Amino acid sequence: MKFEWKKQHKTLDQLEDLGTTNAHYVVEEYFNVEDAKELTQEQIKEVMSYSESDEIDDFLGTCLRNIVNYWQNENDNYEIF
Repeated sequence: MKFEWKKQHKTLDQLEDLGTTNAHYVVEEYFNVEDAKELTQEQIKEVMSYSESDEIDDFLGTCLRNIVNYWQNENDNYEIF
């Protein structure tokens, strides 16, 4: 029998949840807000731009984009793209 990591998606989902939680903390601390939904449109654009740059790991960029999605949903604003 060949070794196989079953249910990889569950582990990846857990890692993404943890990364997104940590990304929320980093963003909220940097911009000095209680909740990422309080960011201005300019600030969330800055987060989005950084998330797609070469300055950050692809996985962590995904976690930051989760914050952008959260901001968009909370503010009913999808105009930053």
